[in-house]
Amino acid sequence: MRRASFDAGLWHRTGRVPSLAVSLLMALLGGCGLSAGTVGTSTGTIGDDSSGGASRHYTFARGRVPVSIEGTVAERPRHRQLRVSVAIGAPKYAIDGAVRVRIAANPDDRFKAEIGPRFLLERVFAVAVSGDAAPLALGSRAGIEDLPAVLSNALPPPPVSALERSASTTVQPFKLETEVDPAVPQEVEALQRALAEHAKGWGIEVGFAPVPVEVEVLGLRMALAPNPGARCAHPVCFRLPIPYRLRVEPVTGSWRGKAEAITWLPNEGPIGAIDVRDPAFAFSDARATFDNGMLRSLTSRQPGTAASLMRLPASSSTANAARR
Repeated sequence: MRRASFDAGLWHRTGRVPSLAVSLLMALLGGCGLSAGTVGTSTGTIGDDSSGGASRHYTFARGRVPVSIEGTVAERPRHRQLRVSVAIGAPKYAIDGAVRVRIAANPDDRFKAEIGPRFLLERVFAVAVSGDAAPLALGSRAGIEDLPAVLSNALPPPPVSALERSASTTVQPFKLETEVDPAVPQEVEALQRALAEHAKGWGIEVGFAPVPVEVEVLGLRMALAPNPGARCAHPVCFRLPIPYRLRVEPVTGSWRGKAEAITWLPNEGPIGAIDVRDPAFAFSDARATFDNGMLRSLTSRQPGTAASLMRLPASSSTANAARR
């Protein structure tokens, strides 16, 4: 995979990205920033390039999901059986043009971060510098290996479900397929209008909204809920995915069952961070991997260190907040 990386804040190229593509992307990142200070690091804020090129930037991902809502009609001896089902496809990710996070060069840094061609974090790991104490060598790594799995277990997807009812009225089968960013109200409203047009006479409506849920990560509890204005005071930040529920609900008739599906997206999610400038990060040989800019794993060779390096949203437990 082609990628660009920075070590202690200085840019290195390990794969060539077309200069025109880079120029266009950085123009997008610079021209669509949020108000200064909304997302940034302790050494800078969005839109602040006062370092004269000593800093480098990355962004977050935003996802859209394919949505399918289908209504079928089965003819029975004395009535018709109506059935409505829903499905959500795998997210399609793109960069969030409204976010740019800056990391300034710091000669004391003991970490290296790899940024992919789409300007999303891919990997962060400790590096040894001449004169440093040797990293701990305590055998197997400890920490969290699959954060997405931990999060999804807090709110597992609903079983295959559907709304069903008997009816004597005549309605036409329908199938609505589209792509939606559920964090954009206008897109959810467009989905609602489309369903109203496709499912005339069915007496149903659709909603697509976040589902607040509490999870425990490395012994720390936090609430996952939208927080688009969150701040980050560390060089390595990431958005936590939050669950969005697609649900078709009846407004008339004697429907039975439910028709819903859940997807996890970073869109408007709260921001977490890794304190890569804590000496424990380098000393314990800590490593972090990312998938579409979202944290997947954080491990180290010293038990308990991963939890001490994790910085979770302000809605987390008091114990976590005290370590900020």
